[in-house]
Amino acid sequence: KGGSFDITDEGEVKRFLGITITRTAEEMLLDQSDLIKSLIEKVGIKQSAGARLPMSSRRLSKEDCALIKNADGQMVHDPAMKQHPYRVVVGVALWLLHTRPDIAFTVKELSRYCSNYGKAHWDAARRLCDYLLRTQNLKLRFQKKGGLDLKCFCDADYNGSADERLSTTAWIIYLGGCPLVWK
Repeated sequence: KGGSFDITDEGEVKRFLGITITRTAEEMLLDQSDLIKSLIEKVGIKQSAGARLPMSSRRLSKEDCALIKNADGQMVHDPAMKQHPYRVVVGVALWLLHTRPDIAFTVKELSRYCSNYGKAHWDAARRLCDYLLRTQNLKLRFQKKGGLDLKCFCDADYNGSADERLSTTAWIIYLGGCPLVWK
């Protein structure tokens, strides 16, 4: 049993799932600057403080979490931290990874503390927002020119997690000068 559908050709796609697509004869550019602007509004940043990197060299840790004792003597998340849209920043940043591989490590680090974040975590999230505001016009670029050269780059840090004593590995693969996949 098959059905029929009406299809309308509306030409080349300009936006898809919040990603703006710009095509020329030589390249295709993908960006999410509208989403970045929306995030900056939610966080309340009026002007960039000039963050040149998405994260400082200071490591985040469980020690930075905002735990307090409640009336029953149990350790709970400090309700005062709920005023900050930390989870919104992390959620939007996860979606931005489709076009912004430069923030992948920072997003990974921030996402580890979504259930219990403290002031240091919020400061790191604001720094990421500041960096995104400063670099909101960066675009993921796919070029037609060039061969099919495959280039792979990787990096690792040994025992970089202060909490779990785990190492972190990252990599990116380019095909013909265009980023293909990354982690």
